[in-house]
Amino acid sequence: NSHICSGTDTGSNVWETVAGIKPEMVFIVTGEINSGKSTLMENLYNFNKEGGGIITKKKFCYGTFLGYDLYRLDNQTKAEFALYPQFIDDKWEEVYRFGPFSFSKKGLIFFDNCIQELINKKVQPVFIDEAGPAELEGKLFFMGIKKVLHSGLTLYITVRSSCLEKMISVLSIKDFQILKIEKGGFYEIKGYDPRSIRRKER
Repeated sequence: NSHICSGTDTGSNVWETVAGIKPEMVFIVTGEINSGKSTLMENLYNFNKEGGGIITKKKFCYGTFLGYDLYRLDNQTKAEFALYPQFIDDKWEEVYRFGPFSFSKKGLIFFDNCIQELINKKVQPVFIDEAGPAELEGKLFFMGIKKVLHSGLTLYITVRSSCLEKMISVLSIKDFQILKIEKGGFYEIKGYDPRSIRRKER
Protein backbone atom coordinates (compact mmCIF):
# COMPACT_ATOMS: atom_id res chain seq x y z
CA ASN A 1 0.00 0.00 0.00
CA SER A 2 1.21 3.47 -0.80
CA HIS A 3 -0.03 7.02 -0.13
CA ILE A 4 1.34 10.33 -1.38
CA CYS A 5 1.00 13.36 0.90
CA SER A 6 1.89 16.98 0.35
CA GLY A 7 4.74 18.02 2.58
CA THR A 8 4.22 21.73 2.21
CA ASP A 9 2.44 22.22 5.55
CA THR A 10 3.67 21.45 9.08
CA GLY A 11 3.30 17.68 8.85
CA SER A 12 -0.46 17.49 9.44
CA ASN A 13 -1.19 15.58 6.23
CA VAL A 14 1.39 12.95 7.08
CA TRP A 15 0.16 12.71 10.66
CA GLU A 16 -3.47 12.30 9.59
CA THR A 17 -2.48 9.55 7.17
CA VAL A 18 -0.55 7.50 9.73
CA ALA A 19 -2.69 8.31 12.79
CA GLY A 20 -5.12 5.48 12.15
CA ILE A 21 -2.42 2.82 11.82
CA LYS A 22 -2.22 0.39 14.72
CA PRO A 23 0.04 1.20 17.70
CA GLU A 24 3.31 -0.59 18.35
CA MET A 25 4.33 0.31 14.82
CA VAL A 26 7.71 1.54 13.64
CA PHE A 27 7.64 4.48 11.23
CA ILE A 28 10.90 4.95 9.32
CA VAL A 29 11.43 8.43 7.89
CA THR A 30 13.93 8.07 5.08
CA GLY A 31 15.52 10.25 2.42
CA GLU A 32 18.86 11.53 1.26
CA ILE A 33 21.19 13.61 3.45
CA ASN A 34 19.73 17.11 4.01
CA SER A 35 16.39 16.07 2.54
CA GLY A 36 14.38 17.30 5.54
CA LYS A 37 14.11 14.16 7.68
CA SER A 38 14.73 15.96 10.98
CA THR A 39 12.34 18.77 10.03
CA LEU A 40 9.59 16.28 9.27
CA MET A 41 10.15 14.55 12.61
CA GLU A 42 9.91 17.85 14.48
CA ASN A 43 6.77 18.80 12.57
CA LEU A 44 5.14 15.43 13.29
CA TYR A 45 5.79 15.94 17.01
CA ASN A 46 4.63 19.57 17.01
CA PHE A 47 1.36 18.74 15.23
CA ASN A 48 -0.09 16.90 18.25
CA LYS A 49 2.57 17.49 20.95
CA GLU A 50 2.34 13.79 21.84
CA GLY A 51 5.22 11.54 22.79
CA GLY A 52 8.80 12.70 23.00
CA GLY A 53 12.32 11.99 21.93
CA ILE A 54 15.44 13.36 20.31
CA ILE A 55 16.23 15.13 17.06
CA THR A 56 19.61 16.35 15.87
CA LYS A 57 20.15 19.93 14.76
CA LYS A 58 23.12 21.45 13.03
CA LYS A 59 25.29 23.68 15.23
CA PHE A 60 26.71 26.90 13.80
CA CYS A 61 28.87 29.72 15.12
CA TYR A 62 28.94 32.93 13.06
CA GLY A 63 27.96 30.92 9.99
CA THR A 64 30.55 28.17 10.48
CA PHE A 65 29.17 24.63 10.76
CA LEU A 66 30.57 23.04 13.93
CA GLY A 67 28.64 19.79 14.28
CA TYR A 68 25.36 18.69 15.84
CA ASP A 69 23.35 19.24 19.01
CA LEU A 70 20.66 16.96 20.40
CA TYR A 71 17.25 18.51 21.14
CA ARG A 72 14.68 16.80 23.31
CA LEU A 73 11.27 17.44 21.79
CA ASP A 74 9.13 17.09 24.92
CA ASN A 75 10.98 19.55 27.17
CA GLN A 76 13.18 21.58 24.76
CA THR A 77 16.43 20.76 26.55
CA LYS A 78 19.56 20.20 24.51
CA ALA A 79 23.09 18.82 24.65
CA GLU A 80 26.16 19.02 22.45
CA PHE A 81 26.64 15.75 20.60
CA ALA A 82 29.07 15.87 17.67
CA LEU A 83 31.82 18.30 16.77
CA TYR A 84 34.61 18.51 14.27
CA PRO A 85 37.82 17.82 16.25
CA GLN A 86 39.19 21.31 15.60
CA PHE A 87 36.32 22.79 17.64
CA ILE A 88 36.78 20.58 20.73
CA ASP A 89 37.90 22.21 24.00
CA ASP A 90 39.41 20.74 27.16
CA LYS A 91 35.98 20.07 28.68
CA TRP A 92 34.91 17.79 25.83
CA GLU A 93 34.68 14.09 26.77
CA GLU A 94 34.87 11.97 23.65
CA VAL A 95 32.98 8.68 23.73
CA TYR A 96 33.39 7.76 20.06
CA ARG A 97 34.91 9.04 16.84
CA PHE A 98 33.26 8.23 13.54
CA GLY A 99 33.92 9.80 10.17
CA PRO A 100 34.87 13.46 10.62
CA PHE A 101 33.16 13.87 14.01
CA SER A 102 33.97 13.41 17.67
CA PHE A 103 30.94 12.35 19.73
CA SER A 104 30.32 13.56 23.27
CA LYS A 105 29.94 11.25 26.26
CA LYS A 106 27.58 13.77 27.89
CA GLY A 107 25.51 13.96 24.70
CA LEU A 108 25.11 10.20 24.56
CA ILE A 109 24.15 10.07 28.26
CA PHE A 110 21.57 12.81 27.53
CA PHE A 111 20.12 10.61 24.77
CA ASP A 112 20.14 7.43 26.88
CA ASN A 113 18.45 9.16 29.84
CA CYS A 114 15.74 10.59 27.59
CA ILE A 115 14.94 7.24 26.00
CA GLN A 116 14.92 5.38 29.31
CA GLU A 117 12.59 7.96 30.86
CA LEU A 118 10.14 7.70 27.95
CA ILE A 119 10.17 3.90 28.20
CA ASN A 120 9.70 3.93 31.99
CA LYS A 121 6.74 6.31 31.70
CA LYS A 122 5.38 4.51 28.60
CA VAL A 123 5.35 7.79 26.66
CA GLN A 124 4.73 7.33 22.95
CA PRO A 125 5.39 7.81 20.15
CA VAL A 126 9.15 7.92 20.65
CA PHE A 127 11.11 10.00 18.10
CA ILE A 128 14.76 9.18 17.36
CA ASP A 129 16.79 11.14 14.81
CA GLU A 130 18.82 9.48 13.42
CA ALA A 131 20.12 5.97 12.82
CA GLY A 132 23.06 5.86 10.41
CA PRO A 133 26.39 4.14 9.71
CA ALA A 134 27.49 4.26 13.37
CA GLU A 135 24.32 2.49 14.49
CA LEU A 136 24.91 -0.18 11.85
CA GLU A 137 28.11 -0.92 13.80
CA GLY A 138 26.19 -1.11 17.09
CA LYS A 139 27.34 2.33 18.30
CA LEU A 140 25.77 5.60 19.53
CA PHE A 141 21.95 5.32 19.41
CA PHE A 142 21.89 1.58 18.66
CA MET A 143 21.12 0.32 22.19
CA GLY A 144 18.53 3.03 22.80
CA ILE A 145 16.72 2.12 19.59
CA LYS A 146 16.77 -1.57 20.53
CA LYS A 147 15.29 -0.72 23.94
CA VAL A 148 12.39 1.15 22.34
CA LEU A 149 11.76 -1.70 19.91
CA HIS A 150 11.75 -4.18 22.79
CA SER A 151 9.37 -1.98 24.81
CA GLY A 152 6.67 -2.17 22.15
CA LEU A 153 6.19 1.61 22.10
CA THR A 154 5.44 3.29 18.78
CA LEU A 155 8.69 4.55 17.26
CA TYR A 156 9.47 7.18 14.63
CA ILE A 157 13.06 6.93 13.45
CA THR A 158 15.04 8.62 10.67
CA VAL A 159 17.31 6.56 8.45
CA ARG A 160 19.16 7.86 5.42
CA SER A 161 18.25 6.07 2.18
CA SER A 162 21.66 4.45 1.74
CA CYS A 163 21.34 2.69 5.13
CA LEU A 164 17.67 1.73 4.96
CA GLU A 165 17.75 -1.90 3.92
CA LYS A 166 20.65 -2.87 6.18
CA MET A 167 19.22 -0.93 9.13
CA ILE A 168 15.93 -2.82 9.01
CA SER A 169 17.90 -6.06 9.02
CA VAL A 170 20.36 -5.08 11.77
CA LEU A 171 17.59 -3.80 14.06
CA SER A 172 15.34 -6.78 13.22
CA ILE A 173 12.38 -4.48 12.54
CA LYS A 174 9.37 -6.58 11.51
CA ASP A 175 6.27 -4.40 11.52
CA PHE A 176 6.83 -0.99 9.97
CA GLN A 177 5.79 1.77 7.59
CA ILE A 178 8.23 3.82 5.54
CA LEU A 179 7.73 7.57 5.14
CA LYS A 180 9.96 8.38 2.19
CA ILE A 181 10.75 12.03 1.52
CA GLU A 182 10.55 12.61 -2.21
CA LYS A 183 11.69 15.53 -4.34
CA GLY A 184 9.42 18.55 -4.26
CA GLY A 185 8.42 18.21 -0.62
CA PHE A 186 6.18 15.16 -0.88
CA TYR A 187 6.16 12.13 1.38
CA GLU A 188 5.41 8.67 0.08
CA ILE A 189 4.08 6.35 2.77
CA LYS A 190 4.54 2.65 2.15
CA GLY A 191 4.06 -0.59 3.98
CA TYR A 192 6.90 -2.96 3.20
CA ASP A 193 7.63 -6.61 3.68
CA PRO A 194 11.34 -6.53 4.65
CA ARG A 195 12.02 -9.44 2.29
CA SER A 196 10.90 -7.36 -0.69
CA ILE A 197 12.58 -4.03 0.02
CA ARG A 198 15.35 -4.55 -2.51
CA ARG A 199 12.88 -5.25 -5.29
CA LYS A 200 10.46 -2.48 -4.40
CA GLU A 201 13.03 0.24 -3.78
CA ARG A 202 14.63 -0.15 -7.19
